[in-house]
Amino acid sequence: MSRVERVFTTDRTEARARCAIEQYYAIRKTRGVAFSPDASQVAFVSNTTGTGEIWRLGAEGGWPHQVTIGGRNVAELTWSPRGDRLVFTSDRDGDENYEVFAISSSGGLATALAPAPGRQAHLGGWSPDGQSIVYASNKRHPAYFDLYVCAVDSGVERLLWQDDHVNMALSWSDCGRYVVAQQFEQNANQDLFLVEVASGTARLLTLHEDLVRHSGAAWEPDSRGFYFLTDAGRDFLGLARMAVPDGTWEYVETPAADVVEVAASRDGRWRAIAVNRNGNVVPELRDLATGAQVTLPDFDRGVASELKFSPNSRRLALYHESPARARDLWIVDLPEAPVSEISAASRGRAAFGAPQSVRQVTFSMFGGLGPEDLCMPESVYFESFDGLEIPALLFVPKGAKADGTLGAVLWPHGGPDSQVIQNFYHWFQVFAGAGYAVLAPNFRGSTGYGKAYQLLNRQDWGGASFRDLVAGADFLLRTNWADPRRLAVVGGSFGGFMALTAATQEPDRWAAVVDFFGPSNLHTFIESTPAWWKPYLYDMVGHPERDRDRLSQRSPVNFLDRVVAPLLVIQGAHDPRVTQAESDQVVERLRALGRPVEYLVFADEGHGFSRTANEIRAAGAIVDFLDRHLASE
Repeated sequence: MSRVERVFTTDRTEARARCAIEQYYAIRKTRGVAFSPDASQVAFVSNTTGTGEIWRLGAEGGWPHQVTIGGRNVAELTWSPRGDRLVFTSDRDGDENYEVFAISSSGGLATALAPAPGRQAHLGGWSPDGQSIVYASNKRHPAYFDLYVCAVDSGVERLLWQDDHVNMALSWSDCGRYVVAQQFEQNANQDLFLVEVASGTARLLTLHEDLVRHSGAAWEPDSRGFYFLTDAGRDFLGLARMAVPDGTWEYVETPAADVVEVAASRDGRWRAIAVNRNGNVVPELRDLATGAQVTLPDFDRGVASELKFSPNSRRLALYHESPARARDLWIVDLPEAPVSEISAASRGRAAFGAPQSVRQVTFSMFGGLGPEDLCMPESVYFESFDGLEIPALLFVPKGAKADGTLGAVLWPHGGPDSQVIQNFYHWFQVFAGAGYAVLAPNFRGSTGYGKAYQLLNRQDWGGASFRDLVAGADFLLRTNWADPRRLAVVGGSFGGFMALTAATQEPDRWAAVVDFFGPSNLHTFIESTPAWWKPYLYDMVGHPERDRDRLSQRSPVNFLDRVVAPLLVIQGAHDPRVTQAESDQVVERLRALGRPVEYLVFADEGHGFSRTANEIRAAGAIVDFLDRHLASE
């Protein structure tokens, strides 16, 4: 069977009774990592209490202790080099107005640093002496992010670099002299600047033409250079080294895949990267003293992320997950002796000595479910309308057969600069556990397959990428994994826009459609988004004046009279990116037309779900909706 048309060939266990949705959401969501200065402890964020709070535990493992209280969802965290406190950002009810807070590392009440209500801040890093922290904020003007330095003890803030662009602080050099900043134009185009802390002067390091991505900044110990990621002159992101202060750079790792993360140890001995190999994000660790690569066992399938070395350069932390295993924190104790080559590994890569130990320190699989209860997807490929090959993940319920009777969910991802990867995603397990096949295509415009592929849907929302989704439905029918009378589209954000496009442009194909926080009117969507997003949307979607006719033709709200399938709309009242008006106008119009539509608004959510109880309610509503409208005859 061809690569394009292949289906499952492995044996499957018998179908099992449906699990309660609460069981899936008892599986924790864990993220963020910060080492204590002596590397004896780690801090992380977990939704154990129902929202994202900071916890800490020993780097050897053990019982975690809660640090933050109060129910505000934590976004970023970092541990002071002095060890006495943590600094973090959080918003309220999903409004994405992230404020900066400091809290004792032992826990207690947090204190706001340089408060700026209604504005957004993003952390950059600590000064080497642990006295100050750098961050970006749009407090001066909602469309621009400047860099600020705050003395944490006093709360005194000073403007470091003012510039009328979207700028983010990436990292502070060990010598204390420099901060690397990223200037964001769009997801496919960024620049790096070197900012002198004493003077606030900034110098462009990455002068370029066309669209080039530049991100990351992992400093060498002598501050003479740093590692970063770029796709200058390439289709994929590679690893490069920037010399400081002269600004010359060169590639040091150029796999035929995106390098998506880089970290470097403070002593200069170790460098770690994460490489996206068709949705498997694989960690690679190198001993720079010998050039040898250290084998990290059991991480070839799944997703590694948030690679971070301890301040004493003795440990590496990373998260790992797979579609059937939740995201958890692992600690690698690094070898003390120099590593030398010992054998050859598969895929032509060198394999070297193993680290002293690799251990899991958080355990998120609760609810009575284990990997054996969950579905692992198969990577499949299908041809779209123009012959372009589209990669996708296909989840099939346990015990199901390709006999043309299954109900199936098409899942267009958000972004659209994003990718469905081999990570743990509650939604896919909920749908598969309810008996539905799930096809999640990485349509044109997705990341992870090179810059040329990513750019294919620029200024073409609702165009060729939507036809890729329709081709995915054809693939399910052609391979007998779905009943043509039992197809649904479920998507959020850009995926919600795709769901609404499906309901209006291919109305007779679907038995049900679910849109959560998806744009419905591209004119009002662009007008209502935060000011700093607008230039990006002009490049990605279109300009409200120059592209008025095309935006109108691609806005689902203008074609709601075509809708046949029942529609479920879900919205967060505090969503700053896709405001509630985008959903309101869909629901009001469909009700006026007498079409079947259900509406669920969460008063304490934004663009997504920050509270477990709300996500359980939303998942339950979607499964109930699918059960009613995709019922087999």
